[in-house]
Amino acid sequence: MRVRLDLTPLLGGFGGIAGTTADLFEALREHEAVQPSGYLLSARGAGRRDQLAQSLKTSEIIKGEIVNGEIVTSRIPASLCHATWAKRHWPRLNKLSRGVDLLHGTNFACPPAPARIISIHDYGPITHPQWCTSAALRKMPALLKAVEDGAHVHVPLTVMAQQAPELLSIAQQRCHVVPWGVRPVGDGDAEKGRRIAKADRYVLYVGATEPRKNVTILPKVVARLDVNLVVAGGVGSDEAALSKAVRDAGLDERYVRLTSVDDEIRADLFAGASVLAFPSLMEGFGLPPLEAVLAGTPVVSTAVGVVTEVFGNDLATVAPGDVDSFAQALAKSLEDVDAGALARVRERVEQMSWTNAADQFVAMYQRVLADK
Repeated sequence: MRVRLDLTPLLGGFGGIAGTTADLFEALREHEAVQPSGYLLSARGAGRRDQLAQSLKTSEIIKGEIVNGEIVTSRIPASLCHATWAKRHWPRLNKLSRGVDLLHGTNFACPPAPARIISIHDYGPITHPQWCTSAALRKMPALLKAVEDGAHVHVPLTVMAQQAPELLSIAQQRCHVVPWGVRPVGDGDAEKGRRIAKADRYVLYVGATEPRKNVTILPKVVARLDVNLVVAGGVGSDEAALSKAVRDAGLDERYVRLTSVDDEIRADLFAGASVLAFPSLMEGFGLPPLEAVLAGTPVVSTAVGVVTEVFGNDLATVAPGDVDSFAQALAKSLEDVDAGALARVRERVEQMSWTNAADQFVAMYQRVLADK
């Protein structure tokens, strides 16, 4: 089976959607039942293809050799494609689907093709547009048009599949649930993590500083506790608000901000952290809590994304936006960790390897092709 995936997200870095796209592509390359290749929507064409190959070679997400499979490029900008696909099947970009059985749009959009499936990472652009970038919002009309024209969709959570008929006007049989895989964090050095944090005990937040992540509540919450706060992740639109919250809470001397973190430092931070705080208001999936569990790090999370399906009754979650309950749960976690519950959840997360995920994606592709 020949599947061509949209690798355009990788041109923008290796966080979030780019990370899952890269991990999926690598996992499929190791699968005997599928021959993956990639496509790029970029006005700069082959030059961006070279950039992608270099990124794949040197990134911490895909290690080793440069991609062997074909990478097909289109010189028509993605923004123009998304705008016109909302109304008609132009540009068709037939060369992107030529020679393959299926196109997989990994980031809310996909060119017209005889067989295609589109990954929807979350419903934020539909339900909470105020938290989304203009680029994400511009893709929604094209996504809805593709669904109307018969495209299949992929979502990572059962609850998203349940919401799909109402939000997307799609038949249930064309909506497929396959969770993203989780990469092992690796064996970190707890002492190095504590040196980075400048404290023996610290609360760790991993992720971008976007409004929906709600990270701005953490300085005030942590200021009441005898711990430091480490925020590790990309700079988002809430960065200034976070800095102000740190100043207002008087946390400056107990605050460490890291905007770029490689795999080794990430593992060290997880290993040394007293607890991972994940106060998000909305998630399509939400990898950091699962990564923390794999590292053996306690987690305090809101009831969002994948944690609602994986934590079960073992690890308690807090209602999104309930700051007082989140603060209480964080304080309790610093004093009392249920090692047994953490171990049970870890066993479930260990089953979410990218090897297992690749099997599920291949099965999904087969179902889509059977419906052609």
